[in-house]
Amino acid sequence: YDPQLRAMWFNFTADDLYRSDVLAGLLGIGVHFLRSLPGLVADNEDGFRHLPLRIALRIGATRLLVLSTVWTAMVLVGLFVAGNAVGLAQ
Repeated sequence: YDPQLRAMWFNFTADDLYRSDVLAGLLGIGVHFLRSLPGLVADNEDGFRHLPLRIALRIGATRLLVLSTVWTAMVLVGLFVAGNAVGLAQ
């Protein structure tokens, strides 16, 4: 994985790649939280302690659902903006 070579080949800067990589990672976190919401009660009963469960116990599952949905939507908008900035809309 050479970002400089990849950036030269596709005609955009390495900073654009890093931005999209970070946004893709943040999208993964949002999707992880959304996918874990349906099983929170069972995970709590089984004694699992993962990050979405810990946050849901602290702020509530409904608030976590809203927060995760807003987070994921904002990251998707960021990905669209970043993609448009490097010319993927052409």
